[in-house]
Amino acid sequence: MSIVFLLFLLICIVLFYFNIVNGQDGVFVGDEIDGDGDTMLVSLLLEAAREGDIDGIREELAKGANIDTTNVNGWSAAAFAVAAGKLGALELLIQEGIDLNQANDEGMTPLMLASLQGDKEMVELMIQNNADPTIATASGETAFSIAKQSGRALVQLLIAESCVIHGMNRDDDALVIEYIKNGAYVNIPSASGWTPIIHASYLGNESAVEELIALGASVNQAEYDGWTPLHFAAFNNHFAVVESLVNNGAYVSPQTNDGRTPLAMAEKAGNTIIASYLESKTDNEL
Repeated sequence: MSIVFLLFLLICIVLFYFNIVNGQDGVFVGDEIDGDGDTMLVSLLLEAAREGDIDGIREELAKGANIDTTNVNGWSAAAFAVAAGKLGALELLIQEGIDLNQANDEGMTPLMLASLQGDKEMVELMIQNNADPTIATASGETAFSIAKQSGRALVQLLIAESCVIHGMNRDDDALVIEYIKNGAYVNIPSASGWTPIIHASYLGNESAVEELIALGASVNQAEYDGWTPLHFAAFNNHFAVVESLVNNGAYVSPQTNDGRTPLAMAEKAGNTIIASYLESKTDNEL
């Protein structure tokens, strides 16, 4: 992304943030489009989000306001809260179930706006609440590329690591490796303790396993039930991955929390070739 494009985005934020007019009843936040596609002059929900008015947000939602309503430019209450730096308003909107992945007419999600502003707290909050960091604009910009071009190193790292977790959730090892190369921790664990190499071993993705090893992945780090990459590869009959792991220092006989070894798992699954191979190996741990 060029500096010109960044300036354009900043100008858009300023213009849409101040896209208000004075009316008889006070301040209007542009136009609102309701669920039926009809245009109304005022959205008190969007105004409350922009102002960080917690009670106002609660009141409008209690009246039945659609939490995902937008103005004519596609700006949601979350987008207004982010642009105005109203963390409390954003927290409440998330609690009430707002769609954090709704993009405005320029394709910018609330996470992208927070990345552009370098707002670490808002980025963390949205990532923790399932904002998708892989969404791209029509021109290919993502929250990560925006943070990178803006020089927001910490925000960039947070987004890169979130992309790795999303990649594992989608069985997309290419995405995982892309963002590890962009700074994410190579052994970052998922909520269940799965690391990228555990995930690749489970899938039997030999090339991903080897690339992750080259990037510094631990071949012996276990997930929270004690399964190592070798346990997953042995149980799922991925011989090439088993061999690669052992050749790169994987312990042959680690035990899970309930005492099972990769050999025991291979035997239970009927993977006789892997079982024979593991039986022939001396444990690297000894």
